[in-house]
Amino acid sequence: MAAQCVVREGIRWRIGDGKQIGIWWDKWIPEGPDYKVKTQMDGLNWDARVESLIDEETRTWKSSLLQRHFQPKDCKRIIHIPLSRHPFEDTRVWGPEKQRGYSVKSAYYLWGEMRL
Repeated sequence: MAAQCVVREGIRWRIGDGKQIGIWWDKWIPEGPDYKVKTQMDGLNWDARVESLIDEETRTWKSSLLQRHFQPKDCKRIIHIPLSRHPFEDTRVWGPEKQRGYSVKSAYYLWGEMRL
């Protein structure tokens, strides 16, 4: 059971089309300790998806919408997330190991941090 908790804690979303990712509750911000938006919900529905923050035609972030609804720090973190010109389905990735993916070592390290 502890292993499941560690994996659940370390998994985050990689943005493709943004259709599966909830803005307010899912882990999708690549930087930060918990991969979540820190801004309090403001003006966007609780069930809003990341796709609503992406301009489908240009495949860029809707910067005016981000600036209107997010704190500057979150806005900056979101704008720095690269978007593919050819959207694909959102995928789950292992967050703690940026370059190599999941490793037992990174899971063990995360488990140690969770116990503190």
